[in-house]
Amino acid sequence: MKAVLDTCVLYPTVTRRALLAMADLKLIDPIWSPRILEEWRRIGLRFGRADQGAIDAEIAMTQAFWPKASKADPVVSDPILPDENDDHVLALASKNLATMIVTANLKDFPKHSLHPLGVQARGPDVILQEFAIAHNTAARALQNVAGQAQQHFPDLTVRQVFKKARLPRTGKTLEQLVS
Repeated sequence: MKAVLDTCVLYPTVTRRALLAMADLKLIDPIWSPRILEEWRRIGLRFGRADQGAIDAEIAMTQAFWPKASKADPVVSDPILPDENDDHVLALASKNLATMIVTANLKDFPKHSLHPLGVQARGPDVILQEFAIAHNTAARALQNVAGQAQQHFPDLTVRQVFKKARLPRTGKTLEQLVS
């Protein structure tokens, strides 16, 4: 399933790592553009704890591990979304035959605008929860993502790691699967 990963799911580290872990398992085929990566850089500098060098390195590593994910920025002919700054995401999906946009900003991608193009917008929490339920390997991979985060936040449980990353359903599901 080809999925455009919106900036808001690439910048939070846990969310990005969780989605790319699903890509490792071939559950999604990620797509992004230079514009999305530049937005990640800007947001990371504005809100993150890392400096530009660290953010640039993280983006470069992501691109190196997923070279086929990077697609050219599309030309946006007619704005159709409520925020025309999001039209490039929909155009990227349409141009690359992606069936999904993974975004935390679902309100910015109304169904009536996406449906004619055969695209749907889905939140990362629901997708990751579904993968964890349907695939034991996905649940283990998500546990590993939480384990990496716990190296920086040792006092957090797996559920708390995902809740902090705005993925509460995923965290709750993983907790239930383990118990």
